Amino acid sequence: MFVDGNSIEGQNKPLATRLWAQILLSLPILFMPSFSLAQAPLKWTSGSHHVALLEVYSSQGCSSCPPAQKWVNQFTESDLLWDQVIPMVFHVNYWDYIGWKDPFATEYFSQRQRALKSNNLIQSVYTPGFVVDGKEWKGWFQGRPVPRASPSAKNSASVTAELTQQGVTVDYRQTNASNNRPAYLNIAVLAFDLKTSVGAGENAHKILTDNFVVVGFEQHTFSAESKRFSYPKTKVTANQYALVIWLTTENRLTPISAVGGYIPPHWQL
Repeated sequence: MFVDGNSIEGQNKPLATRLWAQILLSLPILFMPSFSLAQAPLKWTSGSHHVALLEVYSSQGCSSCPPAQKWVNQFTESDLLWDQVIPMVFHVNYWDYIGWKDPFATEYFSQRQRALKSNNLIQSVYTPGFVVDGKEWKGWFQGRPVPRASPSAKNSASVTAELTQQGVTVDYRQTNASNNRPAYLNIAVLAFDLKTSVGAGENAHKILTDNFVVVGFEQHTFSAESKRFSYPKTKVTANQYALVIWLTTENRLTPISAVGGYIPPHWQL
């Protein structure tokens, strides 16, 4: 039982007893903030388990894209998220000319989609465009679910990411004798619940809600088995972010292994 050093009963106690009582009463005030502010690292590991990496190429200037985005948004409520499927929406800028400048679009993402075509991974450049594990996927147009690897499918490399608020340390190891060694590390920051009132273009007067939007992206050469990286910078403010980390082959586009997940809302990227 705690003794109140300020009570009449407490004042009748010896001075040492009253002092210890005051110290004990102050402990929650002194130490509780340090516990609440402690940042425990996050650790994600793919192991040999394969996760389907879903890339969606989209634009707020394209009238066909909001239905695709609405479909992608549903993954926030899916049990498949992060463990079976990792969605990422890259906004391209080649529709900006028709009247609406997409606030999340970059020329780099447009070039990324064109690089998929030049590497014969997709047949043409269009929106909404879907890529699963580095290859064109048109199943969305037929109402099909995202293809997932069979339970026996194994990654040729395992990736482990340990995240703190200051950065991420990435480790990888080969899981079989495949020559499909990773050459590049990709880090994407995703933003959620982004609402935009579109003022012009094909979606004029609509209010769009976007999730899984890539708002920060970096690609690094990756020859070491363990390396630390800073997070990509983003100018987009959101209440929720996620991070996706994946290894790719020499062509920079074909994924080998991926991990992803939400990051704590109080982290400042």
